[in-house]
Amino acid sequence: MGLLLRVQRPPIRNISDLSDCLNIWYNLSPVIYQGLVASMPRRVEAVLRAKGRIQKYVFREERRGTKRNKGEQG
Repeated sequence: MGLLLRVQRPPIRNISDLSDCLNIWYNLSPVIYQGLVASMPRRVEAVLRAKGRIQKYVFREERRGTKRNKGEQG
């Protein structure tokens, strides 16, 4: 998903570009949404712990039991 949307890096300039982006979003798997929703309690907890300050968000992969920084390939 991210890669497909990042390919749109020059800003959307016309209806065709917008339509392409919308099609990517509309065709996302529900599994992606479920993962985002499931991660919200951890994300909110991290924000509360940091008292709202900027922080580098780290998450756990429960399947592998490893930690990695957001954006890293794993």
